[in-house]
Amino acid sequence: MLELKGIENYFKTRINENSIDILKSWDIFKEFSLENIECIEAALIFECGKHPNDMKETFYVQFSRQFTRVDKSYNPYREKVILEFLFDSTDELSNLEFSLIHLEENKRAIQNFFEDVENLYEFEEILKAVPRKQNILFEKN
Repeated sequence: MLELKGIENYFKTRINENSIDILKSWDIFKEFSLENIECIEAALIFECGKHPNDMKETFYVQFSRQFTRVDKSYNPYREKVILEFLFDSTDELSNLEFSLIHLEENKRAIQNFFEDVENLYEFEEILKAVPRKQNILFEKN
């Protein structure tokens, strides 16, 4: 079982930070999504659109895996691992905005998420563009 503490190393050993390849990163994210993580609930998220934290015209794509866990006092909290790609906005990208969330109920639900994303028009268009930056982000709240 993969521990959350080891996730950063999981990605850094598989993703070349100097070479941004969104399709290769997607494949690595798919592998990671099949890893067992101790949690009470997990979800897979695909999002794309105009970056909400950027005043510039930046387009973003995020592949995320979110975990609901409980602390020692049984209080729930969430942890999220995000592979983010930033693009300069273009006419083609500026009209794209999409969000898809699937709960990880079983291996079939995870596979359905992959298929749903790969069949999206937005995903096809994103693969045609060249990202300018790739981030591996971790959130806890």
